[in-house]
Amino acid sequence: MIKHMQSRKILWLFIGCLFFKFILFDLDWSLNTTFSSFSFPQTYLTKFLLASLLAVPFLYIRSRWYLITVGTLIDLLLIVNLMYFRTYYTSIPWDSYFLAGNLSDFTASVFDSLRWSDLGFPLLTVLFLVFFLVFLVHLLLADGFAVDPETKEVYMQPYKYFMNLVEMPAVSAVLLAGGGGGLYGIAA
Repeated sequence: MIKHMQSRKILWLFIGCLFFKFILFDLDWSLNTTFSSFSFPQTYLTKFLLASLLAVPFLYIRSRWYLITVGTLIDLLLIVNLMYFRTYYTSIPWDSYFLAGNLSDFTASVFDSLRWSDLGFPLLTVLFLVFFLVFLVHLLLADGFAVDPETKEVYMQPYKYFMNLVEMPAVSAVLLAGGGGGLYGIAA
């Protein structure tokens, strides 16, 4: 029951993070044009539905790798589209995603088209990770239900989830490898 409630909090945090990324993208896109109006409810509804749709697989796989991967890919996709838009005033055609090898001579122009507002996308991912890590630490320090094997009595054990990790080193190793790999993947 407690794990289900915690997964729900992570899910809503992820949906909120994606929603604000999409709103930030529309805001940044609209700085040079009148492409999107923020006075229409459809603007917000479509962003919320897209964020919810991207979060649905988390309900079944419950993997933080999914959250980190989707968050990072969305960041890259939005930033690349904004940079392309600033030159051609349209979104990137699907075929152009596979022509990345042709960018070797355009490094200076790519960096010149970056704006400070583009930092908002990775910043939202970093904020999500900070909140996720705070949540993980809170979970490890929380009390949990335990059962006395002799009397079958249920009681509150201090640091229950941390103690579970101490008693199961393989699970601890997987948690550390996954968390460290996720942080390395975002930093690299």
